[in-house]
Amino acid sequence: MLYKICFPLLFLVGLYFLLKSIGRTIALYSQNQLEVDATQVSFDLALPRAGTYEIATKRSQFAGLAPTDTPFEVVLKGTNQRLPVRPLTNLMNFKRVNMAGERITAVAEFTAPGAAEVELRSPQAHRFRPQDRLIIMPSTAGQGLGLILAIVLAGLATIGGFVASLIVLTRG
Repeated sequence: MLYKICFPLLFLVGLYFLLKSIGRTIALYSQNQLEVDATQVSFDLALPRAGTYEIATKRSQFAGLAPTDTPFEVVLKGTNQRLPVRPLTNLMNFKRVNMAGERITAVAEFTAPGAAEVELRSPQAHRFRPQDRLIIMPSTAGQGLGLILAIVLAGLATIGGFVASLIVLTRG
């Protein structure tokens, strides 16, 4: 009798957490993205809050790899204070691919002291192709892995609960 309640409940709880995890993953990677043309040498950005931001390159998967060793400079508008920009080493070639087939690779990060207007400078912008883009977004380091594991576990609970429910309920 207990199995007739537990397995359907496992299915429903797994489905709830699966949808919740997918929603959080979408929110994580679509939050406050600023996208600009990578061939520009300088452009102004408005950062909405304090925190660590990552600079990523975006290029079509079929157009080859975008340069990952390009230096960037971030200067606070008004005070002309330079913020330190740390290059990211991609030892295992971590990248994201969006639904349009574009490869997004994080190449650098910087920390903003608060909501501010900044100027992002790319002295070697000539290395980019005309269709290349730069994405500046809040850093997602470490959060994506946890959400992927949550999606896998919730998916297993959903499928397991569904299959076990069918087996228990059809046996009578």
